[in-house]
Amino acid sequence: MTRIVLIVFGIMALFPPRAFAQSSSCGWYAITYCKPTYEEASAFAKRTGTGYVLNTSSPEYPNFASGFFCVAAGPMDRETAISTVDYWRSSGVSLSAYAKSAC
Repeated sequence: MTRIVLIVFGIMALFPPRAFAQSSSCGWYAITYCKPTYEEASAFAKRTGTGYVLNTSSPEYPNFASGFFCVAAGPMDRETAISTVDYWRSSGVSLSAYAKSAC
């Protein structure tokens, strides 16, 4: 019995769990608007077409301050997020737009 337990633990050591694996939500986002209620953020998203509403309290977005609903486009690479933000600022759609990494 002891030998079987040692073999199982030995096999488990070869395949450690992926405790720190990044979720598919990791990446860069272009953020155009954040508010404490979903309704406010959703109305902005519908009016401007700049993205979808994400909940910053979700563990999928550990780098975001929790407690907000943000209109976001992403995930994408950093350069694309910055270009998207520059466009939204220059076009006047969202003067407060910014790029942020979720993880």
